[in-house]
Amino acid sequence: MGIIAVWTVIVVGLLARDLAILKQATQKLALREAHAHFQKDEVFRFWSATHGGFYVPIDERTPPNPYLAHIPEREIYLEES
Repeated sequence: MGIIAVWTVIVVGLLARDLAILKQATQKLALREAHAHFQKDEVFRFWSATHGGFYVPIDERTPPNPYLAHIPEREIYLEES
């Protein structure tokens, strides 16, 4: 009976250790993934800023930015040929 108890304690201890290692690895992976996404956003914003921004045509889904109403060139109209 004592051997079974010792065996159970060993197995439970190994399980607890493995679960702790798994949790730590999962958290490290999630942090690394979040950092990669943040860096991607920073690179995109830097690229956009160094290229003068980008233009999105106005439609129902993308109305003009009301906070930029004071800028005369806010809306760009293409001449139709």
